[in-house]
Amino acid sequence: MTTLWPLLLALRLALPAAAVDVAEPVRQLILPGRATRTCGASCGLVLPAGTALPQTAIPQSIPALAGEPVSLASDGTRIAPQLVTPASMAHEAEMSAVSGALRRSVELALPSLKDSVGLGEWKGPGTTLDRPCCGDAAPKLGLLLRNMGYGVHVVEAEMHYYLLNALAGGQLIVDPTIRQFFGGARAPPEIPTVFVGSVAELHRLFEEHASAKRTSHDMQRIYFRDAEIRNARLLELQRALGQEPARVDMGPLARFLERLSRE
Repeated sequence: MTTLWPLLLALRLALPAAAVDVAEPVRQLILPGRATRTCGASCGLVLPAGTALPQTAIPQSIPALAGEPVSLASDGTRIAPQLVTPASMAHEAEMSAVSGALRRSVELALPSLKDSVGLGEWKGPGTTLDRPCCGDAAPKLGLLLRNMGYGVHVVEAEMHYYLLNALAGGQLIVDPTIRQFFGGARAPPEIPTVFVGSVAELHRLFEEHASAKRTSHDMQRIYFRDAEIRNARLLELQRALGQEPARVDMGPLARFLERLSRE
């Protein structure tokens, strides 16, 4: 696969269609799953054991998750890029429409995501999306987007967490910590806070801003090496919403979901 990567991208890479729970995986995309492993150092907790964080008020009634249901049936499923096919190209208009709607939904959820990440359960108080906090930010954004009706999957690669949305015309990547690879807070303004787009668009972004990249790893390794669906992270967050005493970082997410349930 490594030697074919430039050719595949030149032909417009995308991921094939898949159901939300990948019940009928495409043979070229899905490889046999394997045991769950631990994410790399960039995703690890750094707070000392026993660190006390202030508690925050969470709405007394947490709304039931009304969006896309979370299933663990696809956890461990391997993810790899795949060529666009004539059949998938027939869905380009749908891909474009969903991508635009997904970007707008991400914009709505972004303030709550920033507030939650910044409260420090993962990397300490004051953490921003410019830092390597993908293991915290991606599942949280996934939870919010699920409740907005998007069937996103949490994906855990060798060194990175991100979200994947499966469509008939391909797949969209949603990465809320992409700026960490381009210098964090010093990343060029063209690098979005949250990337939403196809694999080809992601590759193009990395190529156009190669001089700003601050990691020795290429896009293929960051997003697809040992990449597996890990929706268990979404269920962990659902349980955390109901924990007592409340986790401090759950407050912004719970309040967003409460507002969403009223609309």
